[in-house]
Amino acid sequence: VHGELFSLFSLRQISHSHHASMDASSSVTIAIVGATGFLGRRMVAALLARGHPADAIVAFGRQRGHIAPGVPIRSHELGTAEGLSEVETALSALRPAHVVYLAALTNFNTSDEAKAITRRINVVVPRRLFALARELGAFFVYTSTDMVF
Repeated sequence: VHGELFSLFSLRQISHSHHASMDASSSVTIAIVGATGFLGRRMVAALLARGHPADAIVAFGRQRGHIAPGVPIRSHELGTAEGLSEVETALSALRPAHVVYLAALTNFNTSDEAKAITRRINVVVPRRLFALARELGAFFVYTSTDMVF
């Protein structure tokens, strides 16, 4: 199933899109926000399996450690203003060629606080990161969930 899923992301294009304009010693940097989630882990694995260098994958996620050998996780919490600011600052410094937004909350909770956090992570944050990616000249890939309030 995940092989079919990632054909939607056109990983070949993501992995190789900017190589023609770069010298042989550089790699396309791909920032994956939500890298420790269901889709993120599979995308990192798929990129590595297709030969994308581990040091050119920047993984943002809620967990700590490494998502794969050579791919450390930059821990953050998108549900807070500080967490989003940290991600924006890191992306601005990294200037990745691609920003892939795979973070989402999918557990349904009807409390007003849960709805607000879900809306933030599923709607507000991707909008902000899309605007930043556009400003940086980065290609932006976004997946959505039906949990949008």
